[in-house]
Amino acid sequence: TTGRPGPVVIDIPKDVQFATGQYIGKDCIHKATYKPQTKPHPKAIDDTISLMKQARRPVFYTGGGIINSGPAASDALRKLQALTSFPVTSTLMGLGAFPASHPDWLGMLGMHGSYQANNAMHDCDLMICVGARFDDRVTGRIDAFSPGSKKVHIDIDPSSINKVIRVDVPVIADCGEALKALIEAWGKTPAPDLKDWKSQIETWRARNCFGYSESETEIKPQYAVERLYELTTTQETYISTEVGQHQMWAAQHYHFEEPNRWMTSGGLGTMGYGLPAAVGIQAAHRDALVIDIAGEASVQMVMQELSTAVQHK
Repeated sequence: TTGRPGPVVIDIPKDVQFATGQYIGKDCIHKATYKPQTKPHPKAIDDTISLMKQARRPVFYTGGGIINSGPAASDALRKLQALTSFPVTSTLMGLGAFPASHPDWLGMLGMHGSYQANNAMHDCDLMICVGARFDDRVTGRIDAFSPGSKKVHIDIDPSSINKVIRVDVPVIADCGEALKALIEAWGKTPAPDLKDWKSQIETWRARNCFGYSESETEIKPQYAVERLYELTTTQETYISTEVGQHQMWAAQHYHFEEPNRWMTSGGLGTMGYGLPAAVGIQAAHRDALVIDIAGEASVQMVMQELSTAVQHK
């Protein structure tokens, strides 16, 4: 496919499915009509660095574009954060790009996000959006979204720039390449003094916004996800979900340290995604632990895929 990533329906006739042919790898396929700009413009990088050096209340707002770019982009995000010490938040689709155990991790943002992440986004003076799209679950009212901040938007899709939120510095590039360029441009500049900003963030964090009342008579879903996380931290674990409240509990209470360990349907919100996704993940990672955190309605939509799992062991 070409252009913005998204669903494509391909109907393959049965005779084609059963036919034999010569395999042509993706390296041999050239898309003449789709040649996205992957390298950032130097001026955009210089303008971003200038804003970063002036910022006293900065935040990295990261998204699924970092995951899509590949593991090198997640590594670059971590390196740039280590150089700058900027706090980091993420959309639902970007979880795992930055380690949840890091003290500068704010948690997921948006409608189902953390108190500290949403307040940091609102009160920041510099927002660096990396591979996210300012969707309505993040922005809420557009006219009241982070009114006092300068905004940088790094995205490979030019149509996403200024589509929802007007930004001060657009950076059209693969986010992995843009992050590498920012690391090089930042160089040996000392990390800024963000003591006051981080003190305010810790005040917000102390609210424990995902807290819940414990019960001795019933298993709370939040507790179940927390215990699942605690029992799987030493294993190679992949989590998929269906769509619904259980999906949000999983995002809030399971903590991801690496990219590509969190498989969920964001944007389209496709119920029934998690079980077949888990089957595919297990097929690719035979020795890993794969868990589908699900709601009963989604499973009922695709429970026939249990036979696929049994058939293919």
